Amino acid sequence: KRAGAVAPAITEALQESYNYVTAHLEDQIEQHHRTGKTAESLLKNEKVQVEGTTYYINVGFDVGSGGLASIFLMYGTPKHTIKRRTMNGTKSWNHPGMDADAVLYDLVFGPATKSEIEKIQKRTFERQMEGLL
Repeated sequence: KRAGAVAPAITEALQESYNYVTAHLEDQIEQHHRTGKTAESLLKNEKVQVEGTTYYINVGFDVGSGGLASIFLMYGTPKHTIKRRTMNGTKSWNHPGMDADAVLYDLVFGPATKSEIEKIQKRTFERQMEGLL
């Protein structure tokens, strides 16, 4: 009976963790709205996948579908020169760089998020295993 309860507990714990992170990412990414492509690339309907004994769920932005900017937002960019070829030669200008959005980064990798996920997963396992021990 206990062995059969583990898989649903893992699935629910991962799904609840995903829901927590995704809701917070959705709120934070709105501050960077220009075209809406990055916000649209947020993985909003993911489900837990199982491969053998490995359970996982994709979280964050789909880089191939407009989410590449999320990387620049989370890590920032250094000052750099941009060069463009034109019909009249080469045009260049200095880009001032961009500071990282530390809040966005922390929503994925930060200690507060890790701590909250730990709490979510612990509560889920305790609830799922209640009465089985």
